[in-house]
Amino acid sequence: MRNVDHLASSRSFAEWLDELGYGLADAALEPEELERLLRLRETLRTILVAHTRGTAPQMESAIAELNRILDRVPLHVSFSSAGQPQLAPRSANLKGFEERLVAGAVWAVHAGIWERLKVCANKDCGWAFYDRSKNRSGSWCDMDMCGSRAKMRSYRQRQSSSAAQIRGHVGDN
Repeated sequence: MRNVDHLASSRSFAEWLDELGYGLADAALEPEELERLLRLRETLRTILVAHTRGTAPQMESAIAELNRILDRVPLHVSFSSAGQPQLAPRSANLKGFEERLVAGAVWAVHAGIWERLKVCANKDCGWAFYDRSKNRSGSWCDMDMCGSRAKMRSYRQRQSSSAAQIRGHVGDN
């Protein structure tokens, strides 16, 4: 669902995890757990910004923060029924969610799609998206919404600048 922040409160996050099958709807997340998840999301978002706009200035500190957060996330390698190694979470609760998130990032790197995970170039949006474009040049999570708005803003700025220049030249006479 778009425009819903499941990390807005510990209650909304627990309900969302329950919908995903983690069975935590009645669990009360501690404020520090919610804060850690918010930091995890924002540091991952900072890293994904680099996939959209080039190197993020905060990349080094985001990576250090991400490593601090993930230091307590235990993953182990197991083998699938097809005999393929896979990263597997050890927990089914909140830690299990974090473990699956990290395992998904590792999987995305090995699947060759990590750079296709981006953050919308619209600074008012910030949603993460998967870039499906052939040349990997996608910038907007939704062209109809964010891309169109950004292009319209840019157009209006250009028109405003042109009008100001014309007024300036008329005033010179």
